[in-house]
Amino acid sequence: MENKKFHPKIVFRYKKELITFYNKSIFKFVLILWSILLVYTLSFFFLDKVKFKSEIPITILAFVIMIIFTLVIYINTLKFSKYVKNFKENGIKTSGKILDVVAFEEDYKNPRLRVQYINPKNGKKEEFLSDSVTGDPAKLLRSRDVDVYILDDKKFATNFKFAFGKQRPYGKRR
Repeated sequence: MENKKFHPKIVFRYKKELITFYNKSIFKFVLILWSILLVYTLSFFFLDKVKFKSEIPITILAFVIMIIFTLVIYINTLKFSKYVKNFKENGIKTSGKILDVVAFEEDYKNPRLRVQYINPKNGKKEEFLSDSVTGDPAKLLRSRDVDVYILDDKKFATNFKFAFGKQRPYGKRR
């Protein structure tokens, strides 16, 4: 029998990305909910058509709720995808390095990354605080090197090098 190594799930991401389809757990959860609803509805239809007809309003309501739930997650996915795409298409790319994780006392549950980058306009090293993230990069990343996109006065760090497993890039599905 082989000794299999278990790796922790990658949970390092931007908080904005949590309730999107880029989060594989959310994608699987929605897929399972749809599967259960469809199997339940079809089996109910084929096993007891009389009771199914009396329960049509509840079935329609369940489908409407699932459609709205899925639509909200899809809209969040589109917003985040457009946010990232805007930086990648219109911003200036430079290299950066994660220096530290900063958690403010009043908002300690939403830590941010302090990222140092080289400003392509003047060649000097500068720093910025990223959007909120979900974990400590020291434990989840194999390298603190990132790509930084600069768009006007906004900055966005991306292309994290994960220590365990693979995570798909933004905007691409497997």
